[in-house]
Amino acid sequence: MRLVSTSESVYNEYVNCLMYFTERKIEMKKYLAIDIGGTNIKYAEIEETGNIVRKDKIKTPKDRESFLSAVDRIVTRHRKNVSGIAVCAPGKIDGTTIRFGGALPFLDGVDLASEYAGPDFPVAVINDDKAG
Repeated sequence: MRLVSTSESVYNEYVNCLMYFTERKIEMKKYLAIDIGGTNIKYAEIEETGNIVRKDKIKTPKDRESFLSAVDRIVTRHRKNVSGIAVCAPGKIDGTTIRFGGALPFLDGVDLASEYAGPDFPVAVINDDKAG
C-alpha cells in the first residue's frame, strides 16, 4: 500500500469521526475512516487514540457503479482489521443515507450502512462539514 500525506484538516475529519463513535460509547480498537471528496476518497485505519495506522487515497469515481465498487474494495481490504466504519460524505445525510451528494449527485440515495453494518459492526455516516 502506498502511503500518502494527509493534511491537518483531513486528519481532523478522521478524529471527528472517531469522536462520533466515542460519544455513542461504541468501543473498538481500530476503525476505518472514509472521507468522500469530489477529487479523492481518502481512507485510513485509525486506533481509538487517534493514531493513524495506515492511510491511502484513490481518485473519486465519477459514476455511481464505479464509486460503489471502489468503496467495496476499500471496505473488503480493511474490514478484518477494524471494528466499524465512519464515513464523511458531501450532501445532506438522512440517518445513514446520503441525499443530494453535493458535487457528486450520483451519491443521492446511497446508504453505506445498509451494505456494511452488522450487529457488532457499526457504520456511521456524517456530513463532511460537520466532521471537520
